[in-house]
Amino acid sequence: MNADASVAENQLNLQASAERLRNFLGIQRAVYFQLTSPGELPGFEVDAERTLQYARAHRSETIALACSAIRSASHGST
Repeated sequence: MNADASVAENQLNLQASAERLRNFLGIQRAVYFQLTSPGELPGFEVDAERTLQYARAHRSETIALACSAIRSASHGST
């Protein structure tokens, strides 16, 4: 995919996401969301063992999603 197509695709994704957010919030009129990142992010710790347990428990779901994405991409490109 060339850069222009990628930009166009991402603009459409942004518009669709903004529309879903607007609908979720119950906003009836057209609005423009200007998202800003916080000045500082809070720190947090991750328990490595618990994280690995979670990852192993959900590995099959992750693989299934990846396979689905690959299938969708291959069907969309033909």
